[in-house]
Amino acid sequence: MSIAHPNLKTCSNKKCNLVKPLSEFDKLKTTKDGLNSWCKECCRIYKSIHYKKNKDGILNKNAIYQHENKKRINSQRAEYRLKNKEKIALQHLEYRLKNKEKIAIKKAEYMSVYYAKNKKLIDNRNATYDRLNQGRKNARIAKRRALKVEATPKWLTADQLMEIENFYIKANDLSKTTGISYHVDHIVPIQGKNIRGLHVPWNLQILTGHENVSKGNKLIS
Repeated sequence: MSIAHPNLKTCSNKKCNLVKPLSEFDKLKTTKDGLNSWCKECCRIYKSIHYKKNKDGILNKNAIYQHENKKRINSQRAEYRLKNKEKIALQHLEYRLKNKEKIAIKKAEYMSVYYAKNKKLIDNRNATYDRLNQGRKNARIAKRRALKVEATPKWLTADQLMEIENFYIKANDLSKTTGISYHVDHIVPIQGKNIRGLHVPWNLQILTGHENVSKGNKLIS
């Protein structure tokens, strides 16, 4: 006669029938030992198969339930967010840190589509802002010019200076032929916070105006 171990349990699924630690079973109040008769892995597999077979019906049922209980669900969610403010903030921070590149790519894709759809509106808004803030615009341009002069090494050759000029000519041509604003960007920003690049040909690249503004004064590795 085998003696049941207090910290072990046999999964009742005939395809499994393995002896596992109690931690491998979900809690279930209606059973004698307070645990599900199937282990977590068997339950997960069953649920996955069941969902695939009945996906449309389940989604439809969930949609109806959420519609009928919208106020109660929103109230529960709001209450949960209020009680778990710090926990949620920490989870969001951890996710952002782990998925930095993924988030940046998604944001760039979204903003690119948004800019394409609202190009005239955005350009008009920017033009209006510059017109109403001409002094700030002039100061910004003057600062940028001064930074370029400061970041341009005196040892650059005539050919290298011509390479720099060609970047701006190409960006201007692209803007005219495509109707999309193109900028010459410094790969390592010349006014970065922790590092400052030089105004040299090998530190230049051509980006759309939107990509350049989104990048800002950051070094994208």
